[in-house]
Amino acid sequence: MARAVLVGWLKLRKEYEEYTKGRCKDGTEDVNQSSATDDFLLKTIHEITDSFQNQELPDVKELFREELHMNTTNTDIDARVIEYFNLCNYLIKKHGFTSFYLEERGAKEKFKLLVNSLPKGLKNKVQNELAYRIAWTKSDARKQYELVRIKAKEQEIEERALKKDNISRHKDEKTNIKLNPKQNKRHNERHDHKPIKRIEQERGNDHQKKTNGQSGRIAAK
Repeated sequence: MARAVLVGWLKLRKEYEEYTKGRCKDGTEDVNQSSATDDFLLKTIHEITDSFQNQELPDVKELFREELHMNTTNTDIDARVIEYFNLCNYLIKKHGFTSFYLEERGAKEKFKLLVNSLPKGLKNKVQNELAYRIAWTKSDARKQYELVRIKAKEQEIEERALKKDNISRHKDEKTNIKLNPKQNKRHNERHDHKPIKRIEQERGNDHQKKTNGQSGRIAAK
């Protein structure tokens, strides 16, 4: 696993720990530190998440669309995709949705959230692949990651090629703009000289005619 990926995972883990510590320090819960065992915490977490089943749920898709974003500035595609998946897991835990994304059905619903928040171009590629080629990937976390990773690399290559083409075309346009005034100037100069050359040519023809006429008269004498 790449070092950048591990660093990204540790960063997300630290953020989650800080968030959890902050929640524990707000003073609204009557719980002693000594009683906050793993069993107690696990039980409390399940109580919180399960309580959503009897309450009105927020718009989950809209919530994730606002908070789940891929960091496209990261040049390491593998790390970028792993960070994105880790962020999704973090948001699910943060908002208490863990119990909704368990088992095969939950994995499919979770992947819908992941796909829904992808950048537009990458999102279209992944959706097209799922619709026409490998729909079975929806419930396999490893294959989900691999699909997004491959399509993210394809998208990056296409965007770089398009950017390079745009830069090249822009340079050509600038070159044409610079050359056209000179070309027009040369064209104008050639155009301006045409009447002068025509007059000089006509004068030369007249002079030749006169010379030929004089030569003919001298020969006749």
